[in-house]
Amino acid sequence: MEIKTTPLSNNFPQYIEINGKEHKINTDFRVALKCFEVMEDENIDDIERTLTIHWLLFDDIFQCDWEEVNEKISRYLSCGQEVKQEENEKRDMDLLEDRKYINSSFMSDYRIDLNNIEYLHWYQFMELLGGLTENCILSHVRDIRTRSLKGLKGKARQDLENAKRKVALKPKKQRMTKEEEDAWNKFEAQLK
Repeated sequence: MEIKTTPLSNNFPQYIEINGKEHKINTDFRVALKCFEVMEDENIDDIERTLTIHWLLFDDIFQCDWEEVNEKISRYLSCGQEVKQEENEKRDMDLLEDRKYINSSFMSDYRIDLNNIEYLHWYQFMELLGGLTENCILSHVRDIRTRSLKGLKGKARQDLENAKRKVALKPKKQRMTKEEEDAWNKFEAQLK
């Protein structure tokens, strides 16, 4: 995949090469999160979804091989990783549903207010997300989601069941195309 960086970008991608031409990517983390919102939007069809994500990342629609550009977009959104998630693997985090926990965790661990930061590259956002301490709220929530009920009885079991219900993720809807679902799963698997 041809993802180009600039000398001042900490080797984070700034461009994607398509058909021999470099196209600047809107690299702010908010743009990538918006792409994931679009992927989950049930009110738009696959063609609109593809065009919207394309427009969000590149500010324009250009002639291209859609399969090639979708692959490169998917690769960019998964931070260049090819990660496979097991089908039975339970999700413990969702970027969209867990925004309040992510925001709070960035404040507590890094003193970064994601609501007011001017710019943060998507890859850097993901690096920081992966580096959150075990003391932040997001880590606690993820721990609750994955903690086993096995061996617990009585009040301890009931308390954990209640906590799990409070922080449970909504089930993923199956309206995503196979390609979108694969991209989403690759991306989420990186966060573990």
